[in-house]
Amino acid sequence: VRVSGPATLETGKSEKLTVSVAPGGSAVPQLCYRCAPQGIVQCTGGVIQGVTAGDAVVDAYVSGSPEPCSRFSVRVYRRNRIQKFTLCEETLELPTGIETELQFEWYPADADNTGDIRWGCSPALCQVRAVRNGVVMICGERPGEGVLSVFAEGVSASLRVKVRPVITAIRLSAGQ
Repeated sequence: VRVSGPATLETGKSEKLTVSVAPGGSAVPQLCYRCAPQGIVQCTGGVIQGVTAGDAVVDAYVSGSPEPCSRFSVRVYRRNRIQKFTLCEETLELPTGIETELQFEWYPADADNTGDIRWGCSPALCQVRAVRNGVVMICGERPGEGVLSVFAEGVSASLRVKVRPVITAIRLSAGQ
């Protein structure tokens, strides 16, 4: 019997363990697991779960056997995801066709998922173009009111957006 697991695993995530039995087609015996040090991973029912960050060695035993049939190592890591966005405006008024700068922040500043930041407007009234960390350029495309939102892995923030047409000409009539 050979049991293997992932080389790395995120805290709070689970993966199935791979069990192979020789000769092929043989029944998989009842297995139990011992992890050292304890508390980094938990193995139950053919699944390994990352509990806390660290390195662990997992020994797999056929039930009743004093010697492990298989051993593997796993590194459990904790992600440093964005937990909150802050937008520097509550409402943004945009003229059509003219780019406007919007500043925003995320916490923690050293989050590991800043590459996953996405913007959207509902309804689609404007386009967003990232310029640099913490600054985006927004261009109103058509008049209307909606909600502009920033997202990253389940965290979001929104503001109201109003896109107004740009006045391109004024006509004056005599006598009016």
